[in-house]
Amino acid sequence: SVAGDKTDWIVVPDGIFFMLPFESLPEDTSGSLLIEKHSLSYQFSSRFILRNEPAALQPGVKDATLSFAPFATEAADLHQEGMGYFDRLPESKTEISILEGKQFADRSATKQNFLKLLNRYPVIHLATHAVADLQDPDASYIAFYPASGMRAEDFLFLGELYGLRMDSCRLVVISACETGRGQLISNEGVMSFARAFRYAGCPSTINSLWKADDRSTSEILKQFHYYLLKGFSKSKALQQAKLDFIKQNPLNRNPAYWSHLILTGDANPLYKKKQPYGWAVLGICCCSVLFFVWRKRKKVDAFHR
Repeated sequence: SVAGDKTDWIVVPDGIFFMLPFESLPEDTSGSLLIEKHSLSYQFSSRFILRNEPAALQPGVKDATLSFAPFATEAADLHQEGMGYFDRLPESKTEISILEGKQFADRSATKQNFLKLLNRYPVIHLATHAVADLQDPDASYIAFYPASGMRAEDFLFLGELYGLRMDSCRLVVISACETGRGQLISNEGVMSFARAFRYAGCPSTINSLWKADDRSTSEILKQFHYYLLKGFSKSKALQQAKLDFIKQNPLNRNPAYWSHLILTGDANPLYKKKQPYGWAVLGICCCSVLFFVWRKRKKVDAFHR
């Protein structure tokens, strides 16, 4: 293998390979997949690999995540407004419920709330619907709750992202269909939401390459956040979350259920690993007790002499 024994891979795809999740490929003739031994992340070009990304956050940071689930309890039929129909996403509410921070569900999950708070949190999680228009990138959008019934007020269009400031955000998780897809431009790559969020200042995103099962997506992303908090790198956290899903759902081993989610951008840990302070305190206490006993015994010996 050209990569030798390296387990962390950074893939810089070209052309249609932007649409291929490499971790779903077979590693050898035994039937094992790359995901089983390798963590993968993707970059738009090699120049991004050399950038210095922000230091990891301290573990236990409260209010770290801004999350939205606009279609958690009800669907939205907006054909009269020319906006289409949005199915209910029943798993989206539980998906964001475990996250520390500010949560917006259903009618409160509006575009206005997103724009007001987007640069105040290191992590943004969007559990919603999205549309990637491969012919017209500017028509691609992420859907929020249709409070106004107007496309410009309720949808976040791809072109708008290039004008936003998100330099305080470290990671955007877009739990929606096809957000990793986009128009392929020669010598430029894919015009996806991942690219737009990167331009806005956010160094890494989790995207979906195709329409996937709501339940499997939710299960994987909940585990992803769990491993992030334990200090795993973003790529390792996503790898382990997918392996957990495969182990717990052996009938869904098919990559169609789990390989749609990919990490694009910085793969470094978001949080520092928790230090074993409990053991350190216990060690100090034990040493103090032993020292006290030694001093006491020394005084007793001196008295008997």
